[in-house]
Amino acid sequence: MRFRIFTKSDWEEPPRIRHQFAKMLKENGHEVIFYQKPSYCVSESLVGAEHNISIVRTASLIHHQLRVSGALSFFNEIVERKSIKASLDNCSDSDIIVNFNYDYYFLRSIFPNNKIITIINDDFVAQARFFGGRYAESALRKTCSISDEVLCVSTPLCEQVERWCKPRLFLPWTTKEYEEPRETCRDAVVLWAHINDRVDFDLIQIIALKRPNVEFHLVGPVDVNIANEVNALVDSNDNIFLLPSASLDEINFDKYFSSIIPYRKGRKGVEAVSASNKTFQLLSKGMPLIVSGMPNFIDSDVIFKTEYVDDFVKALDECRNDFFKMQGSIEEIVSANTSIQRFREIESILTN
Repeated sequence: MRFRIFTKSDWEEPPRIRHQFAKMLKENGHEVIFYQKPSYCVSESLVGAEHNISIVRTASLIHHQLRVSGALSFFNEIVERKSIKASLDNCSDSDIIVNFNYDYYFLRSIFPNNKIITIINDDFVAQARFFGGRYAESALRKTCSISDEVLCVSTPLCEQVERWCKPRLFLPWTTKEYEEPRETCRDAVVLWAHINDRVDFDLIQIIALKRPNVEFHLVGPVDVNIANEVNALVDSNDNIFLLPSASLDEINFDKYFSSIIPYRKGRKGVEAVSASNKTFQLLSKGMPLIVSGMPNFIDSDVIFKTEYVDDFVKALDECRNDFFKMQGSIEEIVSANTSIQRFREIESILTN
């Protein structure tokens, strides 16, 4: 079976759910064509292949955040439709269209007889920069309306679009099997993430002062605009460390008793998260999770949703004291959220 995946991400970006989705399909024997972020006015057609996945770049006219009127959207649609049509090679009605773009409602005019699956993985209305996001909401509504199936990566996103369709919850997953942690002395926690202004550095500093015998390791790329803040945090605290970016397999988890996701409160995009893209990957390494700023995160006895500093400290102590007792529950949640499980969900959609 051939899948055509439409995204606003380059293939070479750090892996996100769209990249993982493409690889999952390929690993299960399907042909995959990955349409990466369009370039402006210039279509490159086939730009390469990796992991036996064909990579295509088509053209657009106007950045999606600037399509604030029907006229601007209309002119952009003309360019994108023409470019996508020109890129099609041996397209048939049996091709499955997987769409990660909230504003690709014109796909039905290109693929009138194909099954279209739209995956909503962000709060695009909250991210819209102008006019309260009305133009983004309109595009999202039309995209959901032309889709045969709509999958959302969180419960709040499902609630957002259920006015226009019947969405299904489709959480991220792990490609790794559960790995039982070794019996080692564990005195550190890890934040493995893109380190940007979503992270609550004030909370990290307060917790680090309350638990000076715990090391806090920040692993990931740092946004340029907050680099000074991160460096100041590290320089002023003996137990906070900034480590180079690393893949899951490059991190030594033997020293950690938990992973942490301390995000700022009141961020709509963050509050819409039910599970981050790395949640089940971290759990596969035996790490319980402590999160803040994400009230809609999934419920589990090995995921601690905190609201106040004392909640976070209490969760930290519990993870340290009961780390090995938690492993049975962690193994259960990992086994229910693997790539095999998600592929079965896709198979079920395609056969119904």
